[in-house]
Amino acid sequence: LLVATARAATHQQPLLAPSAEPPVSSNLIFASFTSLLKQWPNTFYSNGHSVVAGVVPAGTLLYHARKTNDLPPKTEWLAFDAEMSLGIMSGRGGFTRLLTYAASRPLKILYVDGESAALSTQGWLDSQSVLIYGNVTDDESGRGGCGGGEYERARQLCELGDEWGFDGVVRMNTAFELMYCDFSKGLSIISSVNVTDPFTAGAGFGWPAPPDAPYPDPTALQRFSLSSVIFADRSFERSGEPRVLLDYDSFVSFYDPRVSSLAEIRKRERSETSREKTRLLGISDDDGAAVRERVRAEVERMNRKGWAVGDKGGFAATGQIIIDQWASRLGELEYILRAWNGSSVGSENATTTAVRARSALYTPISSYIDFTHYSNTSASWLAWSESRCKTAHTKHVHPPTEGSALVESSIEGVSARLCKTVFRLFAESVLLKFPISVGNSVEGDAAELEERAKEALPRWGAEVRDLQKWLGWTSWVRCEEVCQPGAVCSIPMWP
Repeated sequence: LLVATARAATHQQPLLAPSAEPPVSSNLIFASFTSLLKQWPNTFYSNGHSVVAGVVPAGTLLYHARKTNDLPPKTEWLAFDAEMSLGIMSGRGGFTRLLTYAASRPLKILYVDGESAALSTQGWLDSQSVLIYGNVTDDESGRGGCGGGEYERARQLCELGDEWGFDGVVRMNTAFELMYCDFSKGLSIISSVNVTDPFTAGAGFGWPAPPDAPYPDPTALQRFSLSSVIFADRSFERSGEPRVLLDYDSFVSFYDPRVSSLAEIRKRERSETSREKTRLLGISDDDGAAVRERVRAEVERMNRKGWAVGDKGGFAATGQIIIDQWASRLGELEYILRAWNGSSVGSENATTTAVRARSALYTPISSYIDFTHYSNTSASWLAWSESRCKTAHTKHVHPPTEGSALVESSIEGVSARLCKTVFRLFAESVLLKFPISVGNSVEGDAAELEERAKEALPRWGAEVRDLQKWLGWTSWVRCEEVCQPGAVCSIPMWP
């Protein structure tokens, strides 16, 4: 009944009305968009909020491990990496066969971001539930239970695929996988290999293993069980899963402020819920139906244009350019300001730290500043330059779809916050009349300038940290130590 009701609503709900101003949730939309198909940010922020159409190119190799000799039924899962298939199946012990397929044509897919293949009640499956039911329940391990609901979920998503016109759904846990709807279409079998070996043939205990299971010594079994995690670690630094091509113009986001029920929840729980815990629980029936209609309309658009992928170098590249331009420089600025703790650091006083901070502030905005009317007694000469900074990436762009318009507005919102904060701090550093560079003489009373610097540095540091927190970029979340051979640096992943 829930499915029938939700699907009926999709033909009654209009598209979400467009928004003229950059959304309040610009940071969330931007972070989601620039993280699509990337392992590290989607592991860190595991509750996905995006749905995007795309293709798996013809010729792509895909893998499926089985415990029997028969071929997969109509609907099953494919891994993009053999390690993932072997890691899942070899740990269960006994006979294992690895099937290798190649896409015989471009495979039409929907991609749902976050850890959307991880089975949990934490919200990882929310976006799939909205696509199927139009809403989310609190017990969201999949209606049917954790693990037990996967085939039912696949069946219902594939019913949408039959109705709307797509072949499968790309999801992620320790690596990316493809929930594929019909193995008899679009796939050619390349090989079928008995990969059972004497180390794993009798060592597995099934899933879940009993608590007192006598786990074997380090063998191929354990190596295969960890191989998908090791591969995921290698994938953290990738710019994105290269075997999936997204049509970025089809981007649909639950962070869209027009999804007002979720916007209200985020506003209400701002002090209680961190972004990694934000989920789709509480979405209204109307909002759920409107988002589903939006996804359906994007799939219909893709069908009309033959699933040719758009925006190969547009907003996707722009988002990465902005992160490249700002992330490391904000990180350096925060480090300089954090090092100042209210007293001299070694031989460096507050004035010297402020001079170094001013240089770090200047670097990311240097290409926007026109010094024609420079003054160290007024900041008004910087207004035009700040305006250029805010609109540098969007002023001459005309987005072709509703999804790309949403992305454009998020770029404007993020750029506005970045430029406003950094220009304001840079202007203050100019007005305080610090020396031109470290070691230069001070203009005026050195002691008074030192006190001004001592007052400014903690405040600047707080503003920069607030900006970083608002942006939520995972560029600043990393393992500081280099791992030894055989070790991996990872954060908690599936299951």
